[in-house]
Amino acid sequence: MKVFNCGLAILAIALLAHPASAATIAYEGFDAPLQSSSPSDNPVPAPNGAPLSSVQNSGFGFDGGWVITNGTGAASKFETGGLQYPASYPGSNVAVGGNGRATGADGANAFLALNFDAATDAAVNSGKPVYISWLAQIRNVSTTEYDPQGNPADTDAWRQQFNLAAEYPRNAGIRLMDSGGGSNGALGTIGNGGNWNGNNQSQYNAGDTDPEVVDTWAAFNFNDANNIFVGNNGAGPGEPDPSASYNPAGAHYDGVDHLVLRVDPTTSTYNLWVNLQADGSSDGHISWVHTDGGNVKPFVMKAFGLEGGSQNSERAAGDIQVDEIYIADQFFFASGFPSPNNTIPEPSSIVVLGSLLGVGALALRRRR
Repeated sequence: MKVFNCGLAILAIALLAHPASAATIAYEGFDAPLQSSSPSDNPVPAPNGAPLSSVQNSGFGFDGGWVITNGTGAASKFETGGLQYPASYPGSNVAVGGNGRATGADGANAFLALNFDAATDAAVNSGKPVYISWLAQIRNVSTTEYDPQGNPADTDAWRQQFNLAAEYPRNAGIRLMDSGGGSNGALGTIGNGGNWNGNNQSQYNAGDTDPEVVDTWAAFNFNDANNIFVGNNGAGPGEPDPSASYNPAGAHYDGVDHLVLRVDPTTSTYNLWVNLQADGSSDGHISWVHTDGGNVKPFVMKAFGLEGGSQNSERAAGDIQVDEIYIADQFFFASGFPSPNNTIPEPSSIVVLGSLLGVGALALRRRR
């Protein structure tokens, strides 16, 4: 038994040593980033509340700092207080440093991006599966909370006047940028669409006296696969109001979430998990093929983006905090734990590691 344990330990160390065929390609944890308004400046540590567009990357695999791709980014900022992994997180990744926050302003979007460096660009666009994980909390306020009329008694009439069936404010999420270099072009966004007012979406029900918006998730703007939703359902045609499928605020995915995205470039198939667990369960999972006019849209990613829609007279601004961004060529190196039940394709070395270490390895990983 002692010989087996020694061999197992050596195998685990070898497999976790980032072999050439398996690695974390890029990482950004907002860990004490530097602030610089231009390349010629002498950079200084970014203070709490520094404009996000003035903050340099602090990890690896990215080039330069956050750049504005649309709008002014005036309300977007770096915050020194970072996000924390959910208590249910089963992996070994540990949150450090601060976070980046994209918040729309009055009449101005907040779209920003962090460009890949040459090595990351080549690795991400090599044709192999790509895994991306991040921590996020959508901080939007609800239509009810935002009501610029300032008279809660008139909220229902006001909502109907502006056709605001949903409680959602403007759009907020992360963007898969397909151009880079400051361009605003993106494959799509993962977050809240901000324009949902139809069936099977988190919508206002007449029986709800004070509905709240929390951070449910969707994939949107992926052309033919718009508004694929993970979360609670609102009342649809023929359903009672309030609907039995409508979850009260306490049942939503409120707080910080850990998201893992797998992209298979050969088929442009995307899989997104919200708070995935070691046994394969999660708070939500969606899968889609990115098509445009019925044709498969090739996967090309050049930058990691953030999106906060503009505030206007009827809708509150989009607002999202993001932290601990991992991009890898294997599930393990993005998520911090082996593929659940070996259901997510990975190279054989990581599968072997997961089967050998099993529950014992998971028990040793930090849980928050």
